[in-house]
Amino acid sequence: MESEFNDNQRSQRIKRRARPYGMSEWDWKIAKEDIKNRWQVSAKLTEVNWHSFNNWCKKNDLSINRGVNKLIATHPDLQNNA
Repeated sequence: MESEFNDNQRSQRIKRRARPYGMSEWDWKIAKEDIKNRWQVSAKLTEVNWHSFNNWCKKNDLSINRGVNKLIATHPDLQNNA
């Protein structure tokens, strides 16, 4: 029983791609982000802004990520800068 569990765990290991020879670490990180098709955004919000944003997301049935995307997509100052 124990060996069956270990065999299952071994078969579920994630196979990671190796960085191609000659590619810098920075270029490799950019290439991985392009494949994922996402970019990370972080911010330190005041308590009032956090509660306001969180309540707005819940009211509109949005996750935090979808809420940030919707705000950026609909903000008038950002529409002409894309």
